[in-house]
Amino acid sequence: MVLRLLTVLFLLHGAVHAQQLFHKVTGTGAPDFGNAGMQVYDNGFVAVGSTGGGGQGNSDILLVRTDVDGNLKWQKSVGFPQVEQGYSVQNDSDSGFVIAGYTNSFGLGGYDVLLVKTDTAGNVSWSKSYGGADWDLGYKVMRDASGGFTIAGQSFSGGSGNGDGYLVHTDEDGTLLWEKRFGGTEEDGFFNFRQTQDGGYVLCGHSKSFNSGGVKELYVVRLDNTGSLIWEKTVGDTLEGYATDIEENYDGGFVAVGAGKASPDSTHDDVIVVRLAANGMLKRREIQGWKAGETDKLNSICKMPGDKFFAVGETSYNGTFDVWLTSIDSSGALMGNAKTWGDDDPSRSGTKDQGNFVMATNDNRFLVVGTTEGYMTGVNKNLFIGTGDMNTNGGTVSDPQVYVDVKTYTSPEEIIVLNNGQGRITCILPEDFKLQEMKLYNINGQLVQADVTKWNSEFELYMAGNAPGLYILSLTGEERSLNVKVINP
Repeated sequence: MVLRLLTVLFLLHGAVHAQQLFHKVTGTGAPDFGNAGMQVYDNGFVAVGSTGGGGQGNSDILLVRTDVDGNLKWQKSVGFPQVEQGYSVQNDSDSGFVIAGYTNSFGLGGYDVLLVKTDTAGNVSWSKSYGGADWDLGYKVMRDASGGFTIAGQSFSGGSGNGDGYLVHTDEDGTLLWEKRFGGTEEDGFFNFRQTQDGGYVLCGHSKSFNSGGVKELYVVRLDNTGSLIWEKTVGDTLEGYATDIEENYDGGFVAVGAGKASPDSTHDDVIVVRLAANGMLKRREIQGWKAGETDKLNSICKMPGDKFFAVGETSYNGTFDVWLTSIDSSGALMGNAKTWGDDDPSRSGTKDQGNFVMATNDNRFLVVGTTEGYMTGVNKNLFIGTGDMNTNGGTVSDPQVYVDVKTYTSPEEIIVLNNGQGRITCILPEDFKLQEMKLYNINGQLVQADVTKWNSEFELYMAGNAPGLYILSLTGEERSLNVKVINP
């Protein structure tokens, strides 16, 4: 028996407790992966991923188009002589599509961020690459009001560390307008981003640059509409974690989802949900797992009616990996109504199903795109169609939770750092922290600024005379001390 990975589209009608779920499975007969999707102009859907068969190179982008009921209209392999991966797709103004990913078929070296424009039938109109001599990877593309495109990912070319968060902005023809890198001296990267209501950006991913133990922490960055840094935030308390997706909250703040470790000695990932205020202040963090020793993660989040969010990911709760669908309220709390979906045929035990993308459609449904190893035996190009009730055909995670680690932050032990431009950086301290002394050190441990005057809970650092780079701000209070890393752009 040969198990193959296949692109999957699900349609869930209504809210999480809805009665009907139907899904379609399609593939090329080779390993295929479903990474993202979009509802299109005729209310049908497009999904993007990658395929190892039927294309021009070792791996190609897989683009799948369906009607509103999920019936296949066409599927295309988009690629060049070597390796292409597709991670994100968006509608364009001419009813065609733009795809972001990465390629090593052309560009400046290693892998480069790839942007592909197609017509409405999936035929390539043009393709562009961005990056440097090393690896540069694109994971999310969005079209802005000007008609241009913004791509987020990770760059190992240039920057200040061993991998940086990477943001590329182009015009409507894919011509590079600007590119920016974010992070510190260690590995950092972006997996996803959203445009905010004010025209700026909020990005999420991981960072190893802002803790002393070299642990990869959940990372959120807030930018204005020119890509200039407003604030950046890591969440982890030295626990490993990362954010896969983020949404703007109904109060102007943000909710991020992902996965990470519940303790330093944990050997598996659990779900992480983080709520941040509009200024980056951490308000709530939840780490949740369904069963000890099993893996749970959320890969995508979207807004839903009633000041709530819908999220999708994967869980090994049932002994094999299944798609996990759940709701999150505006406080950042998982709502305890999770559903699972996966192949339950005992002849195909051990298969893996995962949900990688979710979005609310314009007809009060949810589109989910992901990958499955189930439902087909051998090498096939079959299309699977199924409808059913979530509670019967989808399965339900209903056993008591083994652990839930929830921390809420009303007066958090943290410092908010806001970059105001022109060398001015605002620092906001916890309300109960009474500052007595401030010292600023460069990355080599040399003291560059000091002040022993008692300050208020909010003050400004003037960095214009200091070289760009990473600095350590050491603050001594009446009862305790705090340290934070500051970047002078």
